[in-house]
Amino acid sequence: ALFVSNSPAGIECANSKAKEEEDQRQKPSYLQRLLPLLKNPFLWVLCLLSGSLYGTRTLFLLYSTSFLAAAYCNTAAEAQLCEQAEGTLAATASASSAYTLFGCVSVLIVGTMKDKLPTRHRGATLTVFIFPLFGIMAFLMQSGSALPFSVAVSLVAATGFCLFGPYKVLGAVFAVDVGGKELKSTCTAFMGVFDNLFAMLMLLGKGVIGDDWAKLFTALAALSCVSVACSTFIWVRDLQSSRQVKEELHVSLELPAPHQIQRQSFKEHKHYQ
Repeated sequence: ALFVSNSPAGIECANSKAKEEEDQRQKPSYLQRLLPLLKNPFLWVLCLLSGSLYGTRTLFLLYSTSFLAAAYCNTAAEAQLCEQAEGTLAATASASSAYTLFGCVSVLIVGTMKDKLPTRHRGATLTVFIFPLFGIMAFLMQSGSALPFSVAVSLVAATGFCLFGPYKVLGAVFAVDVGGKELKSTCTAFMGVFDNLFAMLMLLGKGVIGDDWAKLFTALAALSCVSVACSTFIWVRDLQSSRQVKEELHVSLELPAPHQIQRQSFKEHKHYQ
């Protein structure tokens, strides 16, 4: 009798199948979960921020050596011959590595800041890096490639430092907030579509603009302005959400006023009498 189960195995299997079918009926479909996500403006702000950062990243990754070569040879008599010289190619190739190197440092700093700062200041890890990026693009919009080679290298390195960190944490940190555990991959996919769209538009724009670096950096300054607006929106949203949570917690823990306590105790005493 000790080895007899409480119910036959067939009944347990049938019960488990019935429970699974009931859970599937109660669980909303993918389309029902997707529609609220598409109506969430925070998703599109993240997509714009990710796309604008990736568009800037793509252009600098592909054309930073061309920009550095133009700065390296801006005082040469034969600029085209100078840009194609072996010495110029070697100097610009080694100097452009600062863009990726400082980008790696940026990723470490932004990741550490995100873990140490409270939730309400997650947007600060984006804004404090993207705002200097806009300043760099605005400066290059005015100067173009007419600047000393050392200054050009420093600006390229600073661009990588301000750009890589914010871009890398977007999908890992904020996609879960928008899509939750079930739709975080969908949210990341939308961000990826905007990334490729912005990269394609910037590459097409580079083909139209050509070697006019002032116009190119004007377009990049406009992209950085969009990034600043989106990151500021995220920071303000986090601050408002944190303030709202604190107010709700304060209301839930709020004690009654002293005169209400006295009135209540008097009524209880009279009731017991």
